[in-house]
Amino acid sequence: MIINPVYPTEFQTYDAAIKEAYGDFELIDDNEKLVEGTLFTKRYFQLFPRLASSQIQELTVSTQDLLINGLAWSFAEMIVVPELHKRLYKISSNEQLEAISASFHSVLDRGYTDEQLYSPDMNFSDEFLEGYRRLLMPLTFEQLPEYLTNEIKQAFEEMKTKILITPDYYDQVPPADTFVQCIQKAAEEYYLDRGQYLLTKYPIFPTGKAIPYSVWIIILALKWYEVFQDYIRTIKESQYRKESELLLLLSEKGLSPKHFMGLNTETAIALQDESEQRYNKRLEERPQTKAEDSRYAKLIPWMRGEENLQALWKTLDELDYIEHEEFQYFFSGHFYITNTSSGEKRASFSQKIKWFSSLDNLLRMLESLVTYNIISVLPFGKRTDTEIAGRIYNLIQIHFANNDGIDFKMDAIRKAAQRKRRPDAKIDRDFNGNVLKKIRSIQ
Repeated sequence: MIINPVYPTEFQTYDAAIKEAYGDFELIDDNEKLVEGTLFTKRYFQLFPRLASSQIQELTVSTQDLLINGLAWSFAEMIVVPELHKRLYKISSNEQLEAISASFHSVLDRGYTDEQLYSPDMNFSDEFLEGYRRLLMPLTFEQLPEYLTNEIKQAFEEMKTKILITPDYYDQVPPADTFVQCIQKAAEEYYLDRGQYLLTKYPIFPTGKAIPYSVWIIILALKWYEVFQDYIRTIKESQYRKESELLLLLSEKGLSPKHFMGLNTETAIALQDESEQRYNKRLEERPQTKAEDSRYAKLIPWMRGEENLQALWKTLDELDYIEHEEFQYFFSGHFYITNTSSGEKRASFSQKIKWFSSLDNLLRMLESLVTYNIISVLPFGKRTDTEIAGRIYNLIQIHFANNDGIDFKMDAIRKAAQRKRRPDAKIDRDFNGNVLKKIRSIQ
């Protein structure tokens, strides 16, 4: 697929930028390759929604890591500009060190760098220069949070204790470089903590600020992968069971999905027909289930296999984020696996899942599960046009309660959703590191 070069300042929405870069997804042929080096086509998504969604998640996570690294590098370069980096290499006295230290702390306190732009071929306006020198977080263009400023100051003080006494050995990292690495690490944690919401809003560029093109093309790729997941969400649940049947047939014939996608049309269709017949036969042999009853609660469709659900439950249980109960009760009372025929879409349960962490964290967990297409929230719309956020809120009300067993009120859920998106929102790093990281690795 041909990717057109686009620049962030030319657009006001990600949808417009994506359409210009990659084309209109709805008009792309079912067999056109969507990402080079992958099997991704619309036809592949239609046949293997579970497998494709998992592979998209894997690609997304690795690309998110690239984005976070790129933003952290841009941040470190903004804080330790090249001229300052050079000066740190050449420090030979306490007087020089203290002068740089005073200037550096002043820059952080003012949120404004003294670096001068220079180009013999360009004239910069005062407005541009003023905007360029402001210390703002790359991409979000928010002011540096106080805790991050303090971490930078602390790293600088640690560097000061070593910079004049470290021998000039070739195999030792200079203190100035270690300092820059500390800043990058702190910025990586900042962006990782906010990873779920980094790309929810199109950036508004202050005068003098931009996004490095190397970072911008990563952002475009991530938004393109979101289009794939959105498309897969429209595929009927029955296809997940048909996918399992097709994968079983291919395995019996010694074929992988990659081999299958390379077959000629006639052979591929014959295998699909054979798989469809086997699927229909299993449906006929399946015991009849009771009709749905409106008194029963909707279960949560889980798209990635029971073993992954059990692994997430184990993490939540061991870290005391939920009340301890046997996995089978947790599973049967609240979930069903979409690629099996054993799950009932409605079930009666007497107790909701008691959630012992914050409502903010519960929202973060469910949003992450939805983003990677690990659960579906389609059954939780009170109206067919209910937005995903509203469906998540409804899911919480049906399946979760606080640590006292009291239902979460809708108003409290909405306020928590607004609160956690603020730039100054408190981040639970333990929860992010244990639960959200676990979700990122689900395949």
